[in-house]
Amino acid sequence: MPASTPRARVLILAASCLPERGSEPGVGWNRALQAAREFETWVLCKQSAALEIHEYLSSHGAIDGLRFEFVQSPRWERWLERIPGLYYASYNLWHRRAFRTARALHERVRFDLVHQVTLCGYREPGYLWRLGVPFVWGPLGGTQNYPWRLLGEADWCGASYEGLRSLLNRLQLRTSRRVRCAAWQASVLLAANSTNQSDFARVQGRAPALMLETGLSKLTASANRRSPGTPLRILWSGELRVHKALSLLLKALARLPGDVAYEVRVLGTGPCERRWRVLARRLGVDRHVRWMGWLAHAEAMRQYSWAHLLVFTSLRDTSGNVVLEALGAGIPVVCLDHQGGHDVVTDQSGVRIPVTTRREVVERLADAIARLASDIGAWQRLSDGALERAGEYLWTRQGARMEAVYRKVLEGPRLSDRPARPTVAERGSQAAKELAQRAAGAIAEALNGVLPDRTDLSVGILTYHRVVPHPPGVAKPTYNVRPEQFRAQIAGLLARGFHVWPLRRVIEYGRSGLAIPDKTVVITFDDGYECVYRHAWPVLRELGAHATVFLSTQYLDSDRPFPFDPWARRLQPCLPAEAYRPLSSSQCDEMVNSGVIELGSHTHSHSDFRRRPAALRADIELSLDILRSRFGCAEATFALPFGRRSEGFVSDELVAATRSAGVICSLSADGALVDPAADPFSWGRFAAYDWDTSATLAAKLEGRYGWVERLRRWAHRSRPTSDREPLHVHTGNS
Repeated sequence: MPASTPRARVLILAASCLPERGSEPGVGWNRALQAAREFETWVLCKQSAALEIHEYLSSHGAIDGLRFEFVQSPRWERWLERIPGLYYASYNLWHRRAFRTARALHERVRFDLVHQVTLCGYREPGYLWRLGVPFVWGPLGGTQNYPWRLLGEADWCGASYEGLRSLLNRLQLRTSRRVRCAAWQASVLLAANSTNQSDFARVQGRAPALMLETGLSKLTASANRRSPGTPLRILWSGELRVHKALSLLLKALARLPGDVAYEVRVLGTGPCERRWRVLARRLGVDRHVRWMGWLAHAEAMRQYSWAHLLVFTSLRDTSGNVVLEALGAGIPVVCLDHQGGHDVVTDQSGVRIPVTTRREVVERLADAIARLASDIGAWQRLSDGALERAGEYLWTRQGARMEAVYRKVLEGPRLSDRPARPTVAERGSQAAKELAQRAAGAIAEALNGVLPDRTDLSVGILTYHRVVPHPPGVAKPTYNVRPEQFRAQIAGLLARGFHVWPLRRVIEYGRSGLAIPDKTVVITFDDGYECVYRHAWPVLRELGAHATVFLSTQYLDSDRPFPFDPWARRLQPCLPAEAYRPLSSSQCDEMVNSGVIELGSHTHSHSDFRRRPAALRADIELSLDILRSRFGCAEATFALPFGRRSEGFVSDELVAATRSAGVICSLSADGALVDPAADPFSWGRFAAYDWDTSATLAAKLEGRYGWVERLRRWAHRSRPTSDREPLHVHTGNS
């Protein structure tokens, strides 16, 4: 009998990890338990957990595949973490020792994967990403901030703290070198809620996958059901601190109609307790409120068998374990519609209150409570929905999701195969390039305003890539023109007297020696993004304009980003599919049949063909076979990828290869006006940018941009030869 395949070895860092607990300790423990089901698992956690974990294992028995390594903190360091403002200094020192322990353990065990689980907050990324092992980080929380519009709900001290925390939070997320390194070294980055996901995508340029950090061991639905005439039993649970905003619930209770019978239990203690007790008395609701204080986790869980409704008023929280616990008990949840509550609670399991103004939040809280107090049928439907929703977050399901992540990491590409984060120098260079392009456009526009109109019959060709709205919460798309800006550009050119012709007609007129009207322009799109179908084609059809879409045919009908599009590959989990997905064959058919769109070739694979003319010809021929067989393109137009002559992507030998492949033209990205009577294998195009107006585009098409191309060629020749190889990324010249 063949030997069984050895299980992969996983190291989990869970600074907080305790059995049969809630919050962070329970997250660390349950993540470890689930990992041990499929992998040989070692857990690094704090020495303070050792006694409780050993007692649990002694009474319940050892857990197969699960081992613990405890990292000690000296006494002075434990005192340090109690000093306000110094907790993270102490926590960082523990992480340094944990890394040394992990490194020594790795020498002996040779881990296949490392996962940092708790603490959930992103602020302390630790050092395990330096271990040289595939690294998983998260689910991460902590980037969410107190809503500025509700800052008045806090006292002046609390408002000052939350405002300062928000500012420091934004600063650290942007400037922490270790956060940046850990995020980019991670094979998989996980975010605990959609706010954290969009924050990381926007600031770090890398989109985490979404996965709630916590889970449920079981559903605990109570047999207790509401009956007509019974008061609505409301549970509120959490630390009595400013950001938990119990005051919102108290003010909502004061607005309830007099015939609404209710009882409230408040679980927890904290610095705001005295102030909120005074507020309850002042509002006249204190007779309905029972202050339970701090309860052990088991006792707190028993409160769900009493409650009919959980109200979760937290103004900043990664998820809120009490929300999931309530759903698991079949208790509907009323919460604010942001951060973790937005992701976990659905319209079938609770009521989400929009985060608008303080007055509106209080009014809507009161309306939701009054409605559920009077409509037992609605409450019952939400109770059933709560159980169904909670089932999605059982630890067994969360474990299966995590196992899929581990398998993907263990079987997938290594770090070197992923798109690299642009360096500071590269980002600075790109910003300088964008500034120079804007300045060149402004100068060209000014020249166009004072110089006479050109009298020759040259044609200008514009090239676009993406036409998609800027997805919220992420870095802006590369080489994109927003749909509204695209419409303004084309409509503005038409209003200035330009005629938009199909590329094939310009070629045919040039071949026949027929006169072409003054101010003729051709519109082209490179690569073949689905957003051309969604956003550009309707505009062109409405305005009566034509365009050519140059397809990279290998990627037709794919649901994945183009491999040469690092923006989409980094941010795919946060993006609508139309922002990165290639066109489908049916979409191409529909556009071609409209008579507005022509299809052309942009090669089959969109590869770098410098100094490889034979490979280019073979690749074009593959592309042409697809264009002929699927779309009936007998004669195809063609545009070279990365098509600047100054950078080697266009050369005489490559142009000869395109000609021999059987296309009728070969367009480059060298910005220049086109003589229709000239060889169409030497024609260039002007890039259109999001900041272009119809005036700057008109200046390009009137010939006021030639000096820019001459300056570009001079600058390229002036660079050292070793610097002339462009980065192998998707550029505006594709």
